[in-house]
Order: sequence, then structure tokens, then C-alpha cells
Amino acid sequence: MSARKSTPASEPMNLPKTTTVSFDEPVVSEASSPDDEYLLGQRTSEDDALEQEKEAETAPGVTNNQLAEAIMQLAKSQQAMVDSQPVKRVPWSKFKTRSPFNPTGNRKRKLSRRCYQNGYPMDVRKLFDEEIALLNQLRPGKYFSGLVTVYEVTTGGNVDLHIHYLNKSFDQRLALKSEFKNLREMLRGCVEEASKRGPTTIRVD
Repeated sequence: MSARKSTPASEPMNLPKTTTVSFDEPVVSEASSPDDEYLLGQRTSEDDALEQEKEAETAPGVTNNQLAEAIMQLAKSQQAMVDSQPVKRVPWSKFKTRSPFNPTGNRKRKLSRRCYQNGYPMDVRKLFDEEIALLNQLRPGKYFSGLVTVYEVTTGGNVDLHIHYLNKSFDQRLALKSEFKNLREMLRGCVEEASKRGPTTIRVD
């Protein structure tokens, strides 16, 4: 048998005799990035938000009574400011006359005579344009088979128009409702009926 070549227990490694390390360039690990390197040691907006949340948690809370008192004080100060302002006078020429009855703000709307409904005066501010026009055309007579009576009364040189109908009992209101639903329909029906049959004379005792 041939004898094996003996190998020493420890054999020197082939390493360079000297190792040099340069500190001119920063050592950046593979996992790091330029952004990470920029943010290193700097404060971010997320840090500020977290710190604000911590401060809010540790800050003493405002009770409901304190909040209600603050709201009342604010309301009182606003009311005092409003009361201290002078009242603005609006001249009639600039006064706004628009309303649900007069959406265009027409100031020339008027009745040709004073009109009364069951003894109550009719206000032009609470009448629609069509109702005003129909009242100016309305003539004395009995309408809707006698349910509605229209007559004129001369008082102090003025001719007043009166519209009269019975509506106290349930049966009377039901009879009127079967003929018309509102003032506009009643006036329209009276004007149309008067135009078909001609003028009539109503005697008032």
C-alpha cells in the first residue's frame, strides 16, 4: 500500500497581507434607498401627526356644560351686535312688493272698487292677478243656481261689490264645494255665466 501524504492540521489561507478601508464614500446598505438616507435623522409629517394625537389624548377634555356656555356667549354677542346696528329705512320706491300672490312685484295692481266677501273686505295684497282681473269684471247677479249672490251697494259716493254665499253648515259647504274649490274658480264661473245670460239686476233691501 502506498502511503498517504500527510496534511497538516492547520494550513494557512491565501489572504492578502494588508486590507485597506476607504472612508471617503458613505457605506449604503442594499436595503437602503436615497429617500431613506434623506429621511434619516429628520422629522416627518407623520411624526407630527402622531405627536398631536398624543397631545390631544393627554389634554383635558371640554365638558358639555362648558361647550353650551360658550355657544350661549357667542349667541349673546351676535345679538348685541345686531341690536347695536341702526334700523335701515327703506323708501317706498325701493320697497319690495314681491309675494306668493304677486311674484312679479307689480305695484299697479288694484281693484276698480272695494270688494267684500261675506262682509269681509278683500285685500289686494292677498289676491292673485287673475282674481283681481275677475273681480273687476264681475257683475251683480245670482250664480251657481243661487248659491252665490253678487250685488253692489253705493255708500258715500262709492260703489262697493259684495259677494255673499252661505257656508256655516256642513251641507252648505258641501254644496259650494261641489261647484267650485276656491275663490278663483268661483269668480271664473260667475264671469262666464254672466257673459252668457247678459246683465241682471239684484235688489238689496
